[in-house]
Amino acid sequence: MSRLMHVTLFSGLALGLCLVVSPMTRADDEEEKEAKENKAAAEKVADPLKKLIAAIDNGKAVDKAVVAVDKQSDNKLKPVMWAAYKPRQQGGLGVGDKPGTTKPDGIEAKLIAMAKKPLPAEQLQKESEALIKMAEVAKAMGEMADLYTPKNNAPKKPIAAWQKFNKMQKDGAQDLIDAIKTNDPNKVMNATRNLYSSCTNCHSVFRGD
Repeated sequence: MSRLMHVTLFSGLALGLCLVVSPMTRADDEEEKEAKENKAAAEKVADPLKKLIAAIDNGKAVDKAVVAVDKQSDNKLKPVMWAAYKPRQQGGLGVGDKPGTTKPDGIEAKLIAMAKKPLPAEQLQKESEALIKMAEVAKAMGEMADLYTPKNNAPKKPIAAWQKFNKMQKDGAQDLIDAIKTNDPNKVMNATRNLYSSCTNCHSVFRGD
């Protein structure tokens, strides 16, 4: 092969590699930018969300607390969900009072893990306080979601479905709290599955709203 052909072939391969890498780099940059924006928005609602959770924990009226969270989220549900369910390093509340004490350190990830298999009884007892708080967060999100109930029916997205899934979430969260208090790993796993299915069922219909 001649020197000219070597140079031409190398140049072609290099150009092709650049064309492949450039879109990937732009996509990565966009994802990183979005992640930073989501984290910043979630951190903004963290304190009022904690107050809402505390109101639920103490059996107090939550209307004012819900409005306060909504105000800080600029009337958007996504930042509140991000704050509630993502790991601490992504701007979420995490699980447990201190980072690393309960793993995984994100409510969504923890629910997925707990729905797969029963927690060992010793671990369940050790983490019970953190897990109850986690379920209270899910209950608080049910209160928040009530505020965002669609005003009108849309194709394949009826208001009744939103209300149904949201009630399932609040009931499921309370059932999980009750199950954790029994310290029965199987009851906790089943309650977790019911709670998490209320989330996935709702997302399958309303994802992106």
